[in-house]
Amino acid sequence: MVKIGKKKAGIPLTYGQYAVDRTSPLGNPYPMTTKSSEERDKVCDAYDEYFQREILGKRPKRAWEYLCMLLERALTGDVELMCWCHPQRCHAETIKSWLDEQVSLERQREMISAGE
Repeated sequence: MVKIGKKKAGIPLTYGQYAVDRTSPLGNPYPMTTKSSEERDKVCDAYDEYFQREILGKRPKRAWEYLCMLLERALTGDVELMCWCHPQRCHAETIKSWLDEQVSLERQREMISAGE
């Protein structure tokens, strides 16, 4: 299961928690300045496009390897994506959505293979 958690200053991540903030290869490159909900929507929407175009489309080595590692972990256990934004709208929702979709597709492939 993939979920999103709130990263907190001074508290180290525990087993199953993975940073997706700007310190990680999957961090949102679009900064917020006003912290308004409109701006949050704007940078999260921009990240959706960035994720599709840059990470999935171009597969930069560090980001792609990190994303694949998260997928491997999600296929075998729980993953908590940690960012400072949660529970507000966060770019981690984009990452979670992709991971959930990939896990679902893999489960479907496993079921089809088991039925053959």
